[in-house]
Amino acid sequence: MGPLQKLETSLDEVLHKKAPFQLPVNGKRGLAYALWWIALVAGLLQLWAAWMFWHAAHTINKLVDFANSLSSVYGTTPFYGALINAVYGVVRIFSDYGGGIGSLIWALIGSVIGLYFLFQAREYFLPGASHTPPKADHKVTVEKTTEKTAK
Repeated sequence: MGPLQKLETSLDEVLHKKAPFQLPVNGKRGLAYALWWIALVAGLLQLWAAWMFWHAAHTINKLVDFANSLSSVYGTTPFYGALINAVYGVVRIFSDYGGGIGSLIWALIGSVIGLYFLFQAREYFLPGASHTPPKADHKVTVEKTTEKTAK
């Protein structure tokens, strides 16, 4: 058993089997159905964001080339433009503007919530899984309905 399999097993134990709150069967089924659409929308948004980052990187690269050419014209070496860009990247990581420890904490919280919902609906995505609720839940519902009709 590889390390990822051990991690998956332990997450399934904590987030599904021993979770203090279990989603109802209809909730799990609805979540499993909605996750396909959510994944599609998120994938398209990520594709768009990747294209925007690629475009921004090329624009910034052109600006850095322009700054380097200006520094070459005025007698300095282009090494300082790259150094300033690196310092800006480090400052950005630790600033409140799009970075910082707060972003890390919120990302971790979001990951735990996402993993909780993923492991709650996991049984619908396993190989050989049916898209109907387990038969035991269905049988209990049928027995309760039969008892009500018999009375």
